[in-house]
Amino acid sequence: MLEFLFTKTPLGFLTQSLWRDEAFSYLMAKESINNIFVLSAKDFTPPIHSLMLKFWIWIFGSGEIALRSMSLVFYFISAYFFYLILSEVLKIKGLWKHAYMLLFFLNPILHYFAFEARAYSLLVLLTLMSFYFLLKKRMKSYIAVSVVGLYTHYFMAFIILIQALYVFLIDKGRKKIFKYISVMVLFFLPWVAFVIKQNNIANEPFWINDISRESLKLIPSILYSGYESGFYYLNHVVSNLNLTIYLYVFSGLVLYYQGVLKNKKIFLLLLIWGFLPAFITLFLSNYKPIFLARYLIISTPALILLLILINEKLNKIFKYILFFILLIQTFNFSALQAEYRQKLDYKKTISEIRLQSNQKDFLYVISELDYHVAKYYFEEDRVYIYGKDYTDIPNFVGKALIPKNSIKQIIPLYPSKAFILYPDLTYDVKTVF
Repeated sequence: MLEFLFTKTPLGFLTQSLWRDEAFSYLMAKESINNIFVLSAKDFTPPIHSLMLKFWIWIFGSGEIALRSMSLVFYFISAYFFYLILSEVLKIKGLWKHAYMLLFFLNPILHYFAFEARAYSLLVLLTLMSFYFLLKKRMKSYIAVSVVGLYTHYFMAFIILIQALYVFLIDKGRKKIFKYISVMVLFFLPWVAFVIKQNNIANEPFWINDISRESLKLIPSILYSGYESGFYYLNHVVSNLNLTIYLYVFSGLVLYYQGVLKNKKIFLLLLIWGFLPAFITLFLSNYKPIFLARYLIISTPALILLLILINEKLNKIFKYILFFILLIQTFNFSALQAEYRQKLDYKKTISEIRLQSNQKDFLYVISELDYHVAKYYFEEDRVYIYGKDYTDIPNFVGKALIPKNSIKQIIPLYPSKAFILYPDLTYDVKTVF
């Protein structure tokens, strides 16, 4: 039973080895509070998640499960605010309200990042809270949550832009939104100035590739599920999911123009919240590629809510049939992801190295991409990058936490040994006599 739970369900994500970004989160959180601000600025990353993770580690420790549990807590609080929006904004009642919650809990990208020690689960929570407080006109809470969101991930700026467009163009009469946004900007400007001060702003290479024409057709399912082109085991699922979402959106537009949708303002809000961030990132990607499913997780709750709103107004037969199809496709996607989306088993390999090493030995990684994970699983002061020039290491690999003295060009003299870790997690043992 336990083997099934940790190999065939999302619980497996909780116990797998950390990957590079999660190890980076841990190493950043280990720094002093002052260093977290400085190093986050150098990494072009807002500091809130690292600060929260630091306090979390003080209480719960730094094992894989402990590190990831903070995101899991954010996920369940997000579910609560999603439920509030269903109840108080969309006015969903009865058993359907609970059935629709399955779309949240089974959603592949939401529950994947619920088990990852990164900022995305927190970002989803702050996005939902921000919209909830805005729609309930609790403006002090709205401002506070939105500012925290900006200090969590820069894509929160898209959410604030959407909210401004909604209030100004759709929900006319509340033009004070610009006053509230001005307050947010004032709170965020010191961080922007600090980031600029800490960096030489240059056109450095970035790791995100241009989106393919094939992926452009799949944008609805990408936003809904977090699908990426490398997930070959999902290729036969994502196209069908995409068709279902297109059918829902087309039906919603028809119902909108027929006047069947009574709450047109919320429909338009969910439509722009669900799709405008993707269109903006696609436009900006003409200059620098930034379209990435995990960055656009801010749109996932909106897309789920949009499909629910449309489903509520469908003919009874279509309501049951389409919802059942969507639910099955979501479950199928999630089940395949849980089974096949495995992180590299750094823990196993580096544990083998630890058993063979002594205090005079070192761990050399060939790729800088393995540096942070190696430091998490090995003794930090004995991990180095081998055979690289420091200037050739790009910033996007977490260079802010790679000191210049972390580079080694020579193998140590016996009796010390160097365990050379390759990107495929094989390793050699070398020394000089």
